Amino acid sequence: MAQRPSVHLVHCVVCDDVRTEILSKETIVGVYSAGITIPDVPWVIMLCLWMTVIWSGDGELPIEIRVLNPRHSQVAEQRGVGRAVFQGLESTITFRNLFITMEMGGVYTFQWRAGDGDWEMARQLPVYVFRNETSAS
Repeated sequence: MAQRPSVHLVHCVVCDDVRTEILSKETIVGVYSAGITIPDVPWVIMLCLWMTVIWSGDGELPIEIRVLNPRHSQVAEQRGVGRAVFQGLESTITFRNLFITMEMGGVYTFQWRAGDGDWEMARQLPVYVFRNETSAS
């Protein structure tokens, strides 16, 4: 009897894009390691989440992600289906084209859940608003 699929998050990277190369090699483009700087608010940005996970069991599992702004309001969401592969070993899940409207600076929280599980934090990332204001002389 097959075990129901489950997935454990090891690490989450927020980036601009993830490209699949020859032989299934992945290239991560534009990693946001220390935060995101935007020129003004509101600002619409398209991001990608690249998640290192460990699967157990067999079969498919619905996976959701959401983004909460500093006031804990949801500003983005995406759903997909993952298939258990490489049980017990690291593999990856990528969520592309995540559109987020940033209406304030502060810490944004990226959460995820698998199946009907609880929401878990995948990553927190500060957003800085950089206004280049010039004064009239």
